[in-house]
Amino acid sequence: MTAMNYDRRIEGILDELGVSPGDTDALAGDASARRFFRVHFSRKNGGKTVVLVVFPDEGGEEEVARYGQMAEELGGAGLPVPKVERNNPQEGYMIIEDCGDELLQHAIRESDPLPLYQQAIDLIVRMQERVSPETAEINPPFDEEKFTWELDFFLTHTLEGYYGAEIGASARAAFQDFFRAICREVLSQPRTFCHRDYHSRNLLLEDGKLRIVDFQDGRLGPYTYDLVSLLEDPYAGLEDELREQLRAYYYVIRPRALKAIFSDDFKRDYDMMSLQRLLKAAGTFGYMFMEKGKRWYVEYLPAVFQAVNEILSNYPELEGLEELLKKYVSVNPGQN
Repeated sequence: MTAMNYDRRIEGILDELGVSPGDTDALAGDASARRFFRVHFSRKNGGKTVVLVVFPDEGGEEEVARYGQMAEELGGAGLPVPKVERNNPQEGYMIIEDCGDELLQHAIRESDPLPLYQQAIDLIVRMQERVSPETAEINPPFDEEKFTWELDFFLTHTLEGYYGAEIGASARAAFQDFFRAICREVLSQPRTFCHRDYHSRNLLLEDGKLRIVDFQDGRLGPYTYDLVSLLEDPYAGLEDELREQLRAYYYVIRPRALKAIFSDDFKRDYDMMSLQRLLKAAGTFGYMFMEKGKRWYVEYLPAVFQAVNEILSNYPELEGLEELLKKYVSVNPGQN
């Protein structure tokens, strides 16, 4: 859909809702094509604000329906997700509760991050304990094909695209061998419900309590997935000491079903998941710059590679992957 047609669709939706464009504020979006607006209703309609989410035509109906189903299931499990006020899959939009716009990413600049992140970890444990297997199956589970595809995406859009690397057949095969080994190990972990994108830009602080958004892709996956997404989040850039403290906090309060996991195994599980998740994020950052022209994403790449290299340095069997990454991360990115 062209930008002009998308704008006309939005105008039509606002007209249907009886709201003028002057009564809306565009909100910062995410890496998807969705558009977000805060809608201010008139005093005669209660004077409240809500958030309008408009999906692009392609796949919009399915996405809206899935979001509504996931919101109902997570809310029923006691998770603090926004209430869906109106769900219109046919028209490709929804209206959800306005939870404000104070991102956890920004809140920790002015508040002690420890209690906020402990609260976020409490919610991970709640998801892992309370979300039913049926809810986790709304979306396909993580599998080797999905995880390795994400890492191939990183090769294409970040190493070859952003850094301009020329990766020959033998080097690509070596990368893929390492990727498959990491993904198979990650997938051997116990599985729980995963939010799938649980980080500081998808957690809102409202009256001191965290609210969870962007949860529609939740699915079954490795138990460390959401914890890694939260603590290794490049947007937040947590200090090493704080991350270690929070990992220990999760280990103490982890669900009963995971109590048999020894601390050394937990550390390796966490590190292997971190490698996959960080490189996947790097792939997204490269893609958003190369294909969408959004430069701010690639500003996080140095922090990502620093974290990856620190993990790899602790695993001699992955020394070859560390060498490959150092070889192909060039000093003149974004030139191709």
